[in-house]
Amino acid sequence: LRLEGGLGNIMFQYAVGRHLSLKNNAKLKYDVNSYKTNPLADCSFWLEGFGINIKTTLATQKEIRGFKKYEKKPGRKWFFYNQLIADPSKYVEEKGFAFDSTVLEARGSFYLHGWWQTEKYFKDIRETLLKEFAVPERPLKKNKEAAEKIAATNSIGIHIRRADYVTNPKTRHYHGELPRAYYDDALVIITTKIHRPTLFIFSDDIGWAKHNMRFPFETVYTGWNPIEMAYEDMRLMSLCKHNIIANSTLGWWGAWLNKNNDKIVVAPSKWFANSPKCDTKDIIPESWLKVEPRFITE
Repeated sequence: LRLEGGLGNIMFQYAVGRHLSLKNNAKLKYDVNSYKTNPLADCSFWLEGFGINIKTTLATQKEIRGFKKYEKKPGRKWFFYNQLIADPSKYVEEKGFAFDSTVLEARGSFYLHGWWQTEKYFKDIRETLLKEFAVPERPLKKNKEAAEKIAATNSIGIHIRRADYVTNPKTRHYHGELPRAYYDDALVIITTKIHRPTLFIFSDDIGWAKHNMRFPFETVYTGWNPIEMAYEDMRLMSLCKHNIIANSTLGWWGAWLNKNNDKIVVAPSKWFANSPKCDTKDIIPESWLKVEPRFITE
């Protein structure tokens, strides 16, 4: 299983890998080579925050090379290679963002490469993932106090993603920043159904959120957990009774791990601001409510 990206991304990758390992009664091994050239952060072992052991189940370079030779290569010069050597049953690569049911039919030994961002790849093992994505350690004092307040109130977890969505022009154009209006619309949907909510704001730029995202409800601004402990923010999001998420996998997982049977989750109807080739219709679960966003891209 190839791991790449941040915590939310590798949770998607783990989830489909775990499902297929159970289907095949096979051992799941990890390729973390993508982080050797990652300019942002080395998240190789961030799943260990959930107690998932990565370091003792790494694939060897020999094993990885053995599967890599079956990868299909782009370009006309590779035509015969792709016809004679490349094997999609041994190198299972994501064809696009839309759900591909044939992936779950993979058997034997194979390499998985993709983002796999839809619950349709792992919904059948939800109970297993709820257990495995539980943080084994007790929360620190601030997180414990926040969890207690979340449990005692009509809590709504609101995730605001900024970081490179704001500072990197290419990322901003591609992903887009959600405007204040999106969150206002999402809050209207939830607050017409519940009374006296308490909002819990989660953001990678909590200082900005405190100054720019004020609402007419009791609000708690988090932000004390360092980035390598993002699983603690995710745990708090999952404890909220309801969730409003950004177009971010961290918030997606915080909402998906929410066990409240009556939860209301609001998500943007579009996942990317500008990506006409990406079919993202399967990213948002059918039970979640959608709000049309007007992304800020400039």
